[in-house]
Amino acid sequence: MSDETASFVAALFGKLPAPEAHPGCDECREFQKGRQIATEAGDGSAEADARVLWRNHLAHVHGITYQGISYQ
Repeated sequence: MSDETASFVAALFGKLPAPEAHPGCDECREFQKGRQIATEAGDGSAEADARVLWRNHLAHVHGITYQGISYQ
């Protein structure tokens, strides 16, 4: 399995570290709040959605990717 494939599989199964809010970004803080609320409610689907949308935001707005995965 290539490193790229392994990274993709890790992303699918939640093995990536939790996203972190970019300093000074209100949108990042909103994603952080939404993810926290979903986690506390035990709503794994909503938590995963929040993580994916947040990582997409991080990639598109801040240029931050995880393990070479751009989510674009």
